[in-house]
Amino acid sequence: MPADQTPDVEDQLDNLQTEVEDLRDQLSDLTKERDQLQAEVEKLTEKVATARDEIEETLRGLNRD
Repeated sequence: MPADQTPDVEDQLDNLQTEVEDLRDQLSDLTKERDQLQAEVEKLTEKVATARDEIEETLRGLNRD
């Protein structure tokens, strides 16, 4: 490899390393966001289940009357 191409290759390597670090940071952010959304889904699922139970109980009470 000619000596005049070495800085270009090193620049490309540096750029790729920077890009990899950026992608890792993005992955980390997306993973955190996914975990937060998953926790919210679990909370909402619990609320829906509670509401369903309350509705069923109310309907049973109405059927007794």
